[in-house]
Amino acid sequence: MNIPASPPPTPVRHSMALRPPRRTASPLRTCLTCGAGVIVLIVAVSCLCCVGSFGFYFANPPEQTNILILGGDARPGTKEERIARTDSIIIMSIDPDGNQVSMLSVPRGMYVESPTYGLIMANTVVRNAEVFEPGTGEDEMVVTMEDTFDIKLDHTVRISFEGFVELVDAVGGIEIDVPKRIVDHQYPTHDGGTIDITFEPGKQTMDGERALQYARTRHQDDDYGRAARQQQVIEALMKKLANPLHWSEAWQVIDKNYETDLTAEEAFRLAPALVLYGRGDSLQQLVINTDYMTVIDGNLRPNMDKLDAWIDEHLR
Repeated sequence: MNIPASPPPTPVRHSMALRPPRRTASPLRTCLTCGAGVIVLIVAVSCLCCVGSFGFYFANPPEQTNILILGGDARPGTKEERIARTDSIIIMSIDPDGNQVSMLSVPRGMYVESPTYGLIMANTVVRNAEVFEPGTGEDEMVVTMEDTFDIKLDHTVRISFEGFVELVDAVGGIEIDVPKRIVDHQYPTHDGGTIDITFEPGKQTMDGERALQYARTRHQDDDYGRAARQQQVIEALMKKLANPLHWSEAWQVIDKNYETDLTAEEAFRLAPALVLYGRGDSLQQLVINTDYMTVIDGNLRPNMDKLDAWIDEHLR
């Protein structure tokens, strides 16, 4: 599949022009590296905040909030991250009124209509925008996803693979129930090589590097199987982050490796909903695989006739 080498001669940013500038600096990215005594204090305060947050939550439940999660193999905020192809695209909706959290995984190779750059693969939207207009990649991706699925995105979160590994390690690993044996003889390494990896079926605790391998491997099945594993890993991570005792270590990782426009107040209000509904039957998940796509002129496109009902129930 070919990717346009250049944008249209006169790019016109339609719906983006009507959007207010997105916040890029996050009050959540507060440095927590001031010594062991402060860390102990933060843990204690976090426990108290958890109780207070739940009380405030039930008195003033937030509105449904949609968050675009972008993952890639570079640290957020760096030049490498800005021009890299997006490795993971997930839309998460936190809906207190509906008592649910929903996740929609968007395939990297699915073609979408970018307002500025036309028909391109989803994982190249940010890259194209950053190459031709540095600083516009995130906005371009937001508007493209909004237009594609007819939804509103309220916030974005960007994470590097390195940050993901550190976050999983910070919470003491995550428990994953591997449904079937996985063997990958071509798993990519950080230095550009490949290694053999194997996962046996059954419940197991994974550290950060192992969890990343599980979330990224795709040579035994495909991108759709990989997307399902990514959702499984996020669910397991949310379970660990529900424990306030992990918060201080988690914030230190977030400070270095995550980029978000969520404010501290917004995160404070949304956190209880993630704890309450980010698991079990309250967690609704969908991977856009070939059952939810159609081929137009040789390109895989989203089949909105099949997606609309799920999106209407969980993201709108």
